[in-house]
Amino acid sequence: AAVPKRTGKLVAPVWRRLLGADALEHTEEEMADDEHSLEPEVDVHAFVPADLRAIPPRSGFVDTKVNGEELVANVWGWGMRSMESTATPDSIPLRWRNFAFRSYIAFQKVDNNVLEPHLPAELFYNLLLSARKPA
Repeated sequence: AAVPKRTGKLVAPVWRRLLGADALEHTEEEMADDEHSLEPEVDVHAFVPADLRAIPPRSGFVDTKVNGEELVANVWGWGMRSMESTATPDSIPLRWRNFAFRSYIAFQKVDNNVLEPHLPAELFYNLLLSARKPA
């Protein structure tokens, strides 16, 4: 997530200028109490798919599967949100919001239909774990 976020922040001034969006200004107090200070602690890929696969069998589950979800859509979304976070919300045009939403949904479809069925879970940021309890 770090690369799309940095890229989004880098291109944000040009993006705001093109859209006519106003820069979001933060006070010194807001900067000191910035929630983003926790990002290094939580914005990590904390689970390795092989480790996840090993958990359900130890609890009596079978047919364990770990799949990845939203590879391209996730990267796209991080970049979009990073740019949007630099502008005052009311100054972002509705046309942009519609584009951002529809493009994210389009990338989800690419992920669902093209990438997720064929790529290993290790490449994805989001992982889905499923298992079945035997009868």
